[in-house]
Amino acid sequence: MLRHAPVVLLAYCAAIAILGLYGVEVCPYVEGLGYVGILPILTAAFTLAFGLRLVWLRVPDVSSMRAFSGELVSWSVAGVLVALYDNLVLGFPLGSGAKVFVGCLAIGLPMSSYVALLFERDRILAACASGERAMPSGPAWSISSRLYRFVLVSQILLAGVLVLLLAKDFNALVQALQSGERPDFSMVLFEVGLTFGTILAANALAARRYTRNLDLLLRNQLAGMDAVAAGQLNAVVPVVSNDELARIGDRTNSMIEELRERERIKAVFGKLVSPQIAEAILAENAGSELGGREVEAVVLFTDLRNFTTLSEQESASDVVAFLNSYFTMIVQAVHGEGGVVDKFIGDAAMAVFGLEGADGLADAADRALRAASAMHEGLKVINASLAESGKVQVGHGVGLHFGTMVAGNIGSEDRLEYTVIG
Repeated sequence: MLRHAPVVLLAYCAAIAILGLYGVEVCPYVEGLGYVGILPILTAAFTLAFGLRLVWLRVPDVSSMRAFSGELVSWSVAGVLVALYDNLVLGFPLGSGAKVFVGCLAIGLPMSSYVALLFERDRILAACASGERAMPSGPAWSISSRLYRFVLVSQILLAGVLVLLLAKDFNALVQALQSGERPDFSMVLFEVGLTFGTILAANALAARRYTRNLDLLLRNQLAGMDAVAAGQLNAVVPVVSNDELARIGDRTNSMIEELRERERIKAVFGKLVSPQIAEAILAENAGSELGGREVEAVVLFTDLRNFTTLSEQESASDVVAFLNSYFTMIVQAVHGEGGVVDKFIGDAAMAVFGLEGADGLADAADRALRAASAMHEGLKVINASLAESGKVQVGHGVGLHFGTMVAGNIGSEDRLEYTVIG
């Protein structure tokens, strides 16, 4: 509720000082009241407007649009209160208060935009910190339309303030000429320059904040894309509005989620089949048609001996635990030599070496032989553990074959298996 209150209070104090001077300069009635006389009226009006702002923004998550409307309403209320006080209490015509009201809007529009952009920046930073995806929300305004509306309205208000100021100064100059006095052109230039500079500075402040928010969004968009390029698929691009950047960010988040899902499927699939086979199946057009390619490779088969005796003496869960331990050793031996575990068949396993092509085929037999040797050594460790537990030890056989075979999809259109045959 009190977020950015110091900024708003500072803007109100500056507005009270500037609008007091502006009112004295453009309105003969306020001029008669004097600068010191108008300041308490402006201070009371902006104090009530600040209280209204606190009520309006008393929500957990303030959107930039709600912040903008709340701030602009507060500035408008301050101008209306001054106009009503001047008319009902001091007896000034409504036109006198209308001039101050226009001045309130001329400064209030860019300052309301600035505060709203501060809230938008907070939402961007909060979205970056949370890492949660948000969908585009709010009015579907394009970046160009937002800029166009802001510039158009601010220029209209600036022109209105300058017209009122120049009208008053023109009348003063005409009266001076009619009375034979020397017109004070320097004061006219000072008043116009001060008014123009004040409103221009407020607009420049809002424009600068807007460009910083755009820069923050673009940097996060690029950071998300760089993270994806680096293989980090947990990035989330912040989305806090409903413009072009929000829609680009939303599509980027969708792309990241799709890539993350693909990687998840690949990771799960890679545990059901060999990672190399998973890559081949997920590649373009692979895994969707029956048939394959003719290759030369080395096939390794291994199966357990005395496994039936062991399984009869152990519970089903213990047998599964043993097989998992045994096959873990088999997979490590095969992968350690760059082979591919094709499948498990009961207590047997099938692996292939040389599917990489000519480069892998050159030493495929040597790698397969080293893998078989590693399996023998690994089984010794497993048997030692079985012996310590008083369980039956097992043996295994390993067979190697080199030759021509077909690597591809075997089965039917509804149920495929990527394997080697031959």
